[in-house]
Amino acid sequence: MPRQLRAVSLLELIVVVAMVGVLASLALPRLEGITTRLERQGDLIVVEDALKRARNLARTSRRCVEVAVAGQQITFTAYDTCALTTLVSSTSLTLKRAKPCAFDTGDGKLVFQPDGSINATTAAKIRTVENNCSTGASLGTLRVLPITGVTRRVKGAG
Repeated sequence: MPRQLRAVSLLELIVVVAMVGVLASLALPRLEGITTRLERQGDLIVVEDALKRARNLARTSRRCVEVAVAGQQITFTAYDTCALTTLVSSTSLTLKRAKPCAFDTGDGKLVFQPDGSINATTAAKIRTVENNCSTGASLGTLRVLPITGVTRRVKGAG
C-alpha cells in the first residue's frame, strides 16, 4: 500500500514563522550584549598581552622597559640603561573601547627590569575601564607581581 504524504498547511507555516520571529526578537538583544562584552574582554586581553610583551622585551633585550598609560594608548619604551636616560626604542598600542587607568606605582608608570621583575616592592595593579577612570565601569584589573613581573587577572574585579 502506498504511503500518503501529508502537506503542511499555510496556517501552520505562518504560526511557525511567527514563533521563530518572536524567539529571534527575544534573543537578539542578548546577542548584542555578548558581542559588546567580548569586545571589552578583548581590550583587557590586549592590555594583559602588552604587559607580557613589555616583560619579554626587557628579558630578551636585557634592557629596562618602561610601560606608560595615557588615554587609550599604552606605550613601551626600551632604554639602554635602567637610569631611563638613553632611549633605544618606543612602541605604542591603541585600544578600541577600554581606557587603562594609570598604574598604582606612584608615578603611574611601570618599569620592567632586565631580569623581568618590576620596579615596585609590592604588586602593581592597573584597572581598565570603559570611559572615565573615576566613574567608568570597570572592565577588569590586572596585577603585576614584583619579583617575577608576571601579569595576572584579579578575580572578582571587573
